[in-house]
Amino acid sequence: ALAGEFLARFGGEFVDDASPYASAARVDDLRALSAVSLPAHLESNTVAALFLGNRYELRMSSYAFGMLVAFLVDDDTRAPLMRIVNRRCRVQIVEGSPAVAPKAGGGGGAVAGPG
Repeated sequence: ALAGEFLARFGGEFVDDASPYASAARVDDLRALSAVSLPAHLESNTVAALFLGNRYELRMSSYAFGMLVAFLVDDDTRAPLMRIVNRRCRVQIVEGSPAVAPKAGGGGGAVAGPG
C-alpha cells in the first residue's frame, strides 16, 4: 500500500525524471506507469501490479548503502521511502568502491530485478 501511494503521488514526476536514463526496454514500462495517478489505478495497471508484486535485489558498496541510509533518515519526510526500501528490496553489500553509473539508455545499474 505504501509503495502504491508513493507511486500514485509522485509517479508522473518520477517518469519525467527517469525517462532520459531508462534503457529502451524500460521506456514502455515508464509510459505505462505514467498512467497511474490514483491508488486505485495500481490494481488495473498491469505494469504497476507486476512491480509491486516483486522484491528487488540492490547490489551496492557499503559506502553507497551508508549514503542511501543517511539520505533516507536525514529528513522525516523520507521515512516512507525507507519503509519502501525495507519492504520491497533486498540489499546486498558488495566489496569495492561504488560503481560508475551507466550512460543514458545503457541499461544495467544497481537494480538486479525481481527476486
